[in-house]
Amino acid sequence: MNCERPRREIRWPIVRVQPGHETEIELLSGEWLRLATHYAGRTLLCTESESCELCCLCPSRFYWYLPCCQLPMRTPAICEFSASTSAALEQNAKMLHGSVGPGLKVRLARKAPKKPVYVEVMSASKTSPNLSFQDWASALMAVYGLPAFREYETIGQYGERVEDFILQRSALAANKMRLAQIGGARGRR
Repeated sequence: MNCERPRREIRWPIVRVQPGHETEIELLSGEWLRLATHYAGRTLLCTESESCELCCLCPSRFYWYLPCCQLPMRTPAICEFSASTSAALEQNAKMLHGSVGPGLKVRLARKAPKKPVYVEVMSASKTSPNLSFQDWASALMAVYGLPAFREYETIGQYGERVEDFILQRSALAANKMRLAQIGGARGRR
C-alpha cells in the first residue's frame, strides 16, 4: 500500500481580547511578526505587492504577532495586536523592563468593541523557552492554511515560497467580490 500521512500543521489559538474581558499572558519571544491582511468574507494574507488583486478592492490592515502562554493554564497561543496595541506594549515594556521579550507578563483588557486594547506590563521573569521563530511562525501560518517553515528558513525565503499560493487565494476572493458586486447591481434594477 502506498499512502501519504495526512498533512498536520500545529495550530495555536489566537488570543483576541473580547470587549468587557481581560486576559493575562506571558510572552515567549520578543521577535515580532507583522502581516498585512485583507478581509473578504474571511481574513486573507496580503503579499503587499502590485500583484495582489484584493488591494484594488478592499484596504489591507496590519497585525503584529507574538507567541505567548495564556495564564494561569500556560496554554501556548499567539497574540494578535493592532498597531496601537503593539505600540502600547512596546512603550510600556521599554519603560519598565528595557524591551519586549520572553518572560514578560502582560494584562490585556478591552472595555468596549470600539475601544483599543489596554496593555499593562506587570512583571518580567528570567525565562528562556526553547522556542524558535520557525516553530511559532509555523503555528501562525497554519491558521492561514499555509505550510510550515522549513528548518533555518528566513521570513523572506518563506514569503517567496508561498507568494504564488497567497496571490491565487486573493485572486479567487477578488473574483467573488466582483461577481457579488455585479449581482448586487443587477438586483437593484
